[in-house]
Amino acid sequence: MKKSFLFILTALTLQTTVFAQKNNFKIAPNELAAQRFTVSYERAFGDKNSVGIDYQTRFVETDGPDFGWFLFLKIIGGEYEYTETGSRVDLTYRRYFGGSRPLNGFYAETGFGWGSYEIKAVHEPSLLNIFDFGKTETIYEGNIKTASFVLKSGYQWAWKNGVSVDLGLGVRNNTVNKKDIRGEEPDLQQFSGWLPQLNAKVGFAF
Repeated sequence: MKKSFLFILTALTLQTTVFAQKNNFKIAPNELAAQRFTVSYERAFGDKNSVGIDYQTRFVETDGPDFGWFLFLKIIGGEYEYTETGSRVDLTYRRYFGGSRPLNGFYAETGFGWGSYEIKAVHEPSLLNIFDFGKTETIYEGNIKTASFVLKSGYQWAWKNGVSVDLGLGVRNNTVNKKDIRGEEPDLQQFSGWLPQLNAKVGFAF
């Protein structure tokens, strides 16, 4: 009887250990379309709490397409090109509501982030301007640093096979706290104010 009890207790302990997922690595595939890459790590403590770190890097390059009306405008008036490179780190705290295991269920999340970006805008002259052909004019370039506050809510599934899916919505309040810009003053709307946040990540929990 004693041996049977010990066997059952050992089996339950092993089962609990196997399914007590405390770590979760995730990526955000949807952000690749916006020329961003985000990877996240989440660590559970207790059944209802976790802390995490998100790292996002991006390389954005925009210019006009080379066809139709856009090509005509480029020939007549030239072209503007914008590039943006940099990264951001978020530190987060998450509280789960419901869910039978850690890292599962509805959640509310808050956090703080810090980012650093290099931005540059140039103008290429009209193709009809033979005197300045091949030259570019730098409109502005420089570095900006941001601080942000994040609020999110959503639902996360972390199945026993390790696959996790994290879906949520939220807002981010960005503040440009330092900038070193040469040239014209740029529009920094994408770096300041309240911005919507879509959380759509897949990962592996263990």
